[in-house]
Amino acid sequence: MTDLPPTERSARRWTRVLLPVSLGFNLAIIGIFGGLVLSHLTHPPREPVRELSFGRFTDALTPQERQDLRRAFFQQAPGFRAERAAMRADFQNLIGALKAEPYDPAKVAELMDRQDARTRQWIGLGQRLLQDRIAAMSPAERAAFAGRLEKDMERRLHRAPPPPPPGGQAAATAQRP
Repeated sequence: MTDLPPTERSARRWTRVLLPVSLGFNLAIIGIFGGLVLSHLTHPPREPVRELSFGRFTDALTPQERQDLRRAFFQQAPGFRAERAAMRADFQNLIGALKAEPYDPAKVAELMDRQDARTRQWIGLGQRLLQDRIAAMSPAERAAFAGRLEKDMERRLHRAPPPPPPGGQAAATAQRP
């Protein structure tokens, strides 16, 4: 076997090192994307927050029932979108009030009370619409709805618990009043 010039030996050495590193990197990228795809398939994304939801009942409703209820909600709450914008503004003000020095607990309470009142109003309207929808169902439709609701509850019970808050349980306990 003849000796190779130093430049060719150096190139072969780098090829032996780079090939496994490149292969490992490519496999890592494929694994990441494969995991993301698999995660998306097994746990599809939830509806965006901007979508109107009827709580845990949402998934038990048929797509047509959800669409009908949303339409009815927006008809009976024509200022809903403007109220959401006001709620976002109040939330920004709440963040500012939480950061303010000196801290003003009355301001924080006022902003939280305003958000609570809006939320209660929306929940009340949603519950009335849902109750009306359920009352209009035939016994077979109601039984199918109950079955879907039961299945959704069982699915939720078997999910992993949510992750602990940052700082662990001790931090969460210490932050509570």
